[in-house]
Amino acid sequence: MKDAAKEEQCEAKVSIAIPGRLARPKYKRVPIEKALFMNEALRDIPIEYIQDELAQNGENLLGVLEHVQVPPPLPASIPQQIDVEVSDAYADLPTHMLAVYKKDLPEGERAVVTMLAAHQCVWDLNCAHLPSLPPSAASASVSAPATAAPAASEAPVRLTIPVVPLGLPNPEHFRELLCYMYTKRADELLSELLPAPPPSAAQGQDAMDRYARSLAREHERADLLQRMARVQGVWRNACALGVFDDGLWAMIDLAWDVYGKAVATDVPGRPTPVWDSSLKTLSFR
Repeated sequence: MKDAAKEEQCEAKVSIAIPGRLARPKYKRVPIEKALFMNEALRDIPIEYIQDELAQNGENLLGVLEHVQVPPPLPASIPQQIDVEVSDAYADLPTHMLAVYKKDLPEGERAVVTMLAAHQCVWDLNCAHLPSLPPSAASASVSAPATAAPAASEAPVRLTIPVVPLGLPNPEHFRELLCYMYTKRADELLSELLPAPPPSAAQGQDAMDRYARSLAREHERADLLQRMARVQGVWRNACALGVFDDGLWAMIDLAWDVYGKAVATDVPGRPTPVWDSSLKTLSFR
């Protein structure tokens, strides 16, 4: 009886549904009208060209966000506008504050809201599924120093900007996508998604397969699945916002493919993966 129970326990398996590929939503182009708040003369310019030109200054714009602070007291609920301080008076100041939260929460569960500053030019020109941000008549003033007057660039700027509620499927993985929207740096996105640099495409598929097997040996399967969830979170947010960018999707596809192969790798001493192609699930015995 004991032997039968033990044998039944050994035969027990856990099944995990892992899509072979993360599907891309139907392409939707960002309408040129979303760029006209910057300059009406952009009407005849391809939106892709404007996006690429904007990314040339993306590192500088992204750097500004690191110097944005919300002085206390913090609001108890999402306000219509908010006062912020930016430590560099010469920076390209943010135009809006995004109040990011998880949408479709179970009933009774309280939403956690994260405030993230943003620039309308980056946001409107990259999110095809969302309307333009509301107009921002941001009013700014340089804070008076408490002691000796510092250089103008060192004096913080106080700014009043509108707050935009933003519900996302995976807000905990929004930072990776937001940074990419600013810089279009595919290499930096991949370094966020993978634990170590992968081989280049020129090295061929065999090198990529060896890389996946090395991840399987170096990381527990639970860790790999958690990292896959991060990739999926970036993908879900991109689908929700309508961020259609070849570099973004290429890195998502690459990371997902690598993790899928790593999870399916048979490592001695660990449960053996069994792929059921008819069900598109992976089981571990």
